[in-house]
Parts: sequence; structure tokens; C-alpha cells
Amino acid sequence: MFGDWIWLAEQEQKNQRVLFWDGFMVEDLDAPCDVWICATDKYMLFINGVLQGMGPARSTRQEGWIDRYEITSQLRKGKNTIAVSVWNYGYSTYQSLYDHGKLIFDILQRGEVLVSSGESTWYMKDAGLIPGAPKRNVNLGPADYYDAQCGDGSWFLHPDKINGWQKSVVCKQVNKRLRELPERKRTIEAKLPKRIVRIQDVECDCQVFTVNLRHVLFADRRDADETNLNAFLGCVLRSERCQRGVISFPNRRWNGIFGSFRVGEKVYEASDACREIQVEMQEGENFFLMQIHGKYDDLYSHIEFRFEHPLTVCPVKESGFFVTLPATVLTTCQDGRHEIYEDIDFFTEEETRVFSCCSLEELQGRATKVKWIPENDVKQDAYILSLMRLGKVVTEYAVKKNHLGILWNGDDVTLLSPPEPGLEKRIIIDFGDLYVGYLSLILKASRGTILDIYGFENMYQGEVDYTIGLNNGARYICREGWQSYTSMAKMGMRYAMIRVVFGGEEPLLLQRFELLHETYRIANSGFFTCENELL
Repeated sequence: MFGDWIWLAEQEQKNQRVLFWDGFMVEDLDAPCDVWICATDKYMLFINGVLQGMGPARSTRQEGWIDRYEITSQLRKGKNTIAVSVWNYGYSTYQSLYDHGKLIFDILQRGEVLVSSGESTWYMKDAGLIPGAPKRNVNLGPADYYDAQCGDGSWFLHPDKINGWQKSVVCKQVNKRLRELPERKRTIEAKLPKRIVRIQDVECDCQVFTVNLRHVLFADRRDADETNLNAFLGCVLRSERCQRGVISFPNRRWNGIFGSFRVGEKVYEASDACREIQVEMQEGENFFLMQIHGKYDDLYSHIEFRFEHPLTVCPVKESGFFVTLPATVLTTCQDGRHEIYEDIDFFTEEETRVFSCCSLEELQGRATKVKWIPENDVKQDAYILSLMRLGKVVTEYAVKKNHLGILWNGDDVTLLSPPEPGLEKRIIIDFGDLYVGYLSLILKASRGTILDIYGFENMYQGEVDYTIGLNNGARYICREGWQSYTSMAKMGMRYAMIRVVFGGEEPLLLQRFELLHETYRIANSGFFTCENELL
């Protein structure tokens, strides 16, 4: 490679997306021209505003795969642009190892370098990506939650018209061996929906809090290892009145931290088999303290509160949620000799005393160290699996002609009108088969309209078959007017459920909703013959 590895001026270690672009001149439109590119963790490449592909193939810190794109047909005489969006997760998943964000590329024509990555390449943080969004799960890593009020999903069409670009910085001491991917690159094929299954008005019937405990418990830890620990997560809940409701947990311990908990003086048992618990709330303040007790593969806690009158988390400090420290962590030495521990099965005397506390004042009076969780590590109503699973259908509508626009390629629009105040609109679509790829949208909406998209594989007797432990979703928050967006998170689905929370009184016009199906294609050149004489 002729280019340098490049990134931002500062090396922030968090889930972030960075945009890059550069210009290059072309005089010969007939000579073959190629892009060679690699990035950490994921890139989306455009030439003159046209999507070329996503990548790279799964890489490690020590070795990366270079993708090659033949772009001769995309060139124009004179000035051309290369634009690349790079998504760095900021931590390991079960499918990727944490590494610093970086990008490298060359554009070559007849052996001549037309442009390569370096200090002249422009960069800008993509302010639209919501970095603290919930993961899809521990296996797949971050979900794509994007706020178009802060970022522009069409930036790559005319990057030179946008203000705020800065010069890239060359990364120092990158020891990564690069190899050309020997296989043919993946092929992208746009899949349109085959039918509209449901149009509904839905009432949100829960509050769901997502608490990221990675930073507060383990500071700068970047791995995706399981954690066997004891600790406590708590807050003070305020209820308008004495009421009975449900506290529930959407996932088993493989994909979320939860445990038995107390509300005031009463203790409620929770387990993988019992994740929906009837709870009494007193009028006023209720002290909530939950055991973090066992082996967990993820460090997010998702808690659903399902009460007729919504609860509020008292903002004592920061987000209102806290943990107790220090945590007891059971570490396994996987060397083939030492015991590999099952779930932690003990509480220390101090931990037993902590869990006996019935109020925040009592807890702090025991000289227990309480650490308050920052606001950016707590999200409310952001866990799409919970919002979809617990939404209560109020009205079911017949599918009409004005709902069918997304079945065709831009000939018409699917029109969704705002429901009554306090309700949300829901549409379920069917792609006709199971596909894996990237969601792509073209729509017109009021500023602040929220689209939550949940992908799933199956409907059983007309009902959605939810996949527990998989937040297979994306969120798009609209700016005003016409807009487009292509997600960078690769998702598998046959059906898509779209939840629309309107930001104004104008209808949503959905012109295109497609899945960019990405596969290693085959030539289908084989054949089969059979004759009785050959058997």
C-alpha cells in the first residue's frame, strides 16, 4: 500500500463513526482503475456518491484484509471524489477484537497513484451516530442508532459542500500485515418488500432503562470476556401512587445483567426462568437494589417497568442509578490445569449486609462506597426489543393502496398518518425470504420523528416470534423534509417491524425501504444428470 493509516487528531476510545473524503483527477476514462482499502472496524465506500461496498473481511490486530474495487465505470473526466465512512466499535465483540480506529486506501490507474490516504485526506466525526446506544447483543456488537438532526446521511454526495472538515493525522507505529482478500468480494443486491402484513396503532406499555455498567465497574476494559461477579445496581424510584405492576428483564444472563432485587423492605427472586415479577410500589419514593450475582457475558442491564402510572428515577446524582464498590470478581485461569468456575455462588458478609439495606440513607450509612453512573451510560426507551415486544395494539387497520408504495422501486410512497395523541404507528413488512444485509431508507418526515426498526425471522400463527437476547434493531431520528440513510450494521431478517413516533402532525412518506442483501455470489454454472444406466 502507498497510503498511510489515518484517523482523528485524538484517539478517543469509544463507539464512533468518522467520515473521510479526498479528491483525485482523472484524464483517461478507459484505463482500468482500482480502489484498495482496509479499515478498523467497518467501512462504507463511495466513489462520486455511488456506494461501492462494505468491508473489510474479519480482521485481527495483527492482520487485515484489503478489498479491491474496480471503479472505472464510475469515473468522470476531471475531478472525482472518494468518500469513506469508518465505524470503530471501541471494544471487542464475539466477532471482532478491539483495535484503534484507522483507515488506509489507494486509488491506482495503470500503476500510477491517483490518490492515497494521508495528511491531505479530510475527516470529520459523524455527529449523527448515537454512541451510547444499546448493543444488538454481546455477539454482534453495537446497533446502528442515528440522529439525522445532528448528522447527514447523504454527506457523501457532495462532501466538498459541507463545512467542518479537518486534515487527517497519520497513525504512528501501526504493525498490521495487510493481505489481499483472495475471494471475490461480496455482492450487494437490493431486496424490496413483497407485502405489507399489518398496519397498527400501538400504545407503549412499558418503560425500559438500559444501563451500561462496563465503564463504572471496569473503567477502560475493552474485551468481550464473560464476567463472574458480585455487585449491586440500584436507584430510587418515585411512584405517583400505591400501585401493583411488573418489573421484568427481556434477556437471559447471556445478554444482560439482572438478578434478585428488593423494593424497600421486600425481596423479589429473579432467575433466567423467572424474569417477570409482580411488584408492589408505595406512593412516593421506593428504594430499588438489585443483585448482580453470577456469570454474565454482557455488561448491559435492561430493566422493564410495566406500571399503569409511569415511574420516575429520582435524579439524586448523575443518572440516578448507582453501583456499589468494590465488586467481587471470580477470575478463571484457562490454562488446562485450574478449575473453570460455574456461576459465582457466594456472597461475602459485607455483600450480605449491603443487600439488607432498605433505603439509600441506610446504605450510605454503612460506609458502603456508592458510585453514581453518568447520564450518558443510561438510556430510557432505547432497547428496541422491549419496545416492540411489549407494545399494546390498540387499533388494527386494513392494508390499503396508500400503504403499498415501498413494494415498488420509487414509483409511489407508503403514507402513514399520525395516530391519536399518546399512540404510535406500527407497520410490519415481509421481504418474502430471509436475507442478510443493510437497511436503506428514503423518506419525508417531520423533524424529530423516530423510526425504530426490528428485524425478525418468523411469524407463528400470525404473531411475531421474538428472538430473546437479540436486539436486532436500528433507530433513525429524522430531520425535516426528504432524506436518505443506509445503515452500516449488517442485519438478518425476513420481516421488519417499524415503530413510528411522530415528531409533528405531518404524515410520514416512506418512498424506499429496502435491504441491501450482501453475499458471496456463485455462478450457478454446475449441472446434474442422472440415468438409470449410470446408477
